[in-house]
Amino acid sequence: MIKRHPHVFSETVVNSVEDVLDNWQEIKKKEKNIDSYTKEMQRIAKAMPSLIRSYKVQEKAKEVGFDWDDVSEAIKK
Repeated sequence: MIKRHPHVFSETVVNSVEDVLDNWQEIKKKEKNIDSYTKEMQRIAKAMPSLIRSYKVQEKAKEVGFDWDDVSEAIKK
């Protein structure tokens, strides 16, 4: 708990909830030795229900810029 919440238990300063979540994700990546988006995608459990798994895959893809408001933007990419 102390490792994952440095904004509470140490000197780490955050300005928003998004900063807390971003920091938490980075800490988890370091703990699990995830150093690429490929490894991150591979760690999403295949045994998970398909809709939940697809949501998690989409969230990871959004982190690297694969998120558009209009399908035409995806085609351009």
